[in-house]
Amino acid sequence: MAKESSFSEVPLWQVINELEVQYDIVIDAGKIDAEQMFSGTFTHNDKNIALQSVTIPLKLSYAITGGKNVEFYNYESN
Repeated sequence: MAKESSFSEVPLWQVINELEVQYDIVIDAGKIDAEQMFSGTFTHNDKNIALQSVTIPLKLSYAITGGKNVEFYNYESN
């Protein structure tokens, strides 16, 4: 197995679903547009690198808000 998930022009919510499955986390995407398109990959070996691989290209950021909870937000709304 490649130990990564790869996407080509899919809605961000699909990528979020895959992140949640791979890392057993819950992502709150209420402050962002989860319909925007994403192309790229994320690793299955490191949660922070995976989250950065998804958020940085879309000019988003994230905060781990405790345990399994992660919040996505726009850079300017932090």
